[in-house]
Amino acid sequence: MYFEFTDDGKVGVGIANYGLMGNAWGFDFSQEYPPIMSPYNKIKLGWLEPIVISESKKYTIPSSADNPIVYKIEEGFPEGEYLLIENRQPKLHDQKMPQGGILIWHVDEKADTEREGFPDQIGWPQNGNHYKVALLQADGGYDLEQGNDHGDSKDAFHADGVHSIGPTGTSTGKAFPNTNCYQDGKVAPTGHIISEISTSSDIMTFRLSKQDNLSTEVSTFFDGGNGQAGVMFDVVPKQDLSIHSMDIHTSSTDSINVEIWSKTGSLDGSERKSEDWTYRGKTTVKGKGAGMRTTVTGFDEMNLKKGVKSALYVTIDDRLMLYSNNLGGRTHDLAADSKHLSILVGVGKKYKFSTTIPNRIWNGTLRYRLE
Repeated sequence: MYFEFTDDGKVGVGIANYGLMGNAWGFDFSQEYPPIMSPYNKIKLGWLEPIVISESKKYTIPSSADNPIVYKIEEGFPEGEYLLIENRQPKLHDQKMPQGGILIWHVDEKADTEREGFPDQIGWPQNGNHYKVALLQADGGYDLEQGNDHGDSKDAFHADGVHSIGPTGTSTGKAFPNTNCYQDGKVAPTGHIISEISTSSDIMTFRLSKQDNLSTEVSTFFDGGNGQAGVMFDVVPKQDLSIHSMDIHTSSTDSINVEIWSKTGSLDGSERKSEDWTYRGKTTVKGKGAGMRTTVTGFDEMNLKKGVKSALYVTIDDRLMLYSNNLGGRTHDLAADSKHLSILVGVGKKYKFSTTIPNRIWNGTLRYRLE
């Protein structure tokens, strides 16, 4: 629960995705303690002033029960969206927490408080569904959003568990949660990496840094919701570049054979014509499963010229590729964009150049070097 302040000075109450006013981590109402609150509550009530950080370095943060220090990261986020970082330990009002550690909160002050969002939703996070005050649960289970519990021992970050989070996900390899912004469904990397999180204690440390290669990759999302053997999609380079690796989304956790094809010009008219495509190679990788990034390397690099539309075809020899429906849109809509490269909505494909399913969004990341 959090408090809302209106222009006339009145206080209203809203619900966050976290059981902040009771039951969270086993809070006992029989104890004569004030309600448990997030740092967002405390800031809005004027009880503390967050410390804004952006410099890449190691930071020290004491337990919130001992010293009300909260860090705020707003660089790279749109107005009204930011991260809050605190150290919560099982003492005083939080004494029944099953696990202490760093809690990271994603705040979007412009969000609709009634629209919970989590990875299993079609089109998430581009659908714009998320709470105003969302705890980034370290285990990536999104149990709070789904009403599975009121907080558990795997929600905090610490060295003996999940110990980092950045634009591509956490140290476990999960794509969600991450440090990307998502206000109004406009998802973009902020580049922030929170890593080297120490063991849980009254005094904890973490390192804040920026992703060095932020400008040399572009991602859609790892949402799933549908799938087949592969996806064809167009890309539009904004300057000369070479695609050298990628992440794909697959349901498999076994070894899989991934084939990569490319062509100059749009996929239109070439969906079933293998002769129109250049074979870039086959590589065998171990799938990471749904919701995870499976990295693919070992294919011939694709050299793209500025302004010249090209097409990619990424396929597995079985129905193991996960992708998303482009609800309410069309093939060739913009699916993802970076400073140098745009990915368009494509089509699903049965193996190999067989049936075409229109209006499908490839789930993945393209990594490239500028020429």
